[in-house]
Amino acid sequence: NPDVQLRNAAGAGGEQSRIHAFDVVHDAAQGTVALANARTFVDLREEPKPAEGYPDGIKCDEHGNVYAGCGGGVRVYAPSGHFLGRIAVQ
Repeated sequence: NPDVQLRNAAGAGGEQSRIHAFDVVHDAAQGTVALANARTFVDLREEPKPAEGYPDGIKCDEHGNVYAGCGGGVRVYAPSGHFLGRIAVQ
């Protein structure tokens, strides 16, 4: 997320089909930053047209759209987690 209040991460282990979102918590007194409130941002298994492969190489643009490399291309999601489309890569 461009305002660094949320952080996205691809799942690992049994969570490989999911992208998770976390709140970024700053503790100025301690000088620390932590992740909290883990939640599923998108689950590729629940999409109408299943993705090939697993999400990886997650990036975000200045509008908060999320780009996740998957087999066969890059999947694009709105900040809400709504699937916007796929950029084909050969």
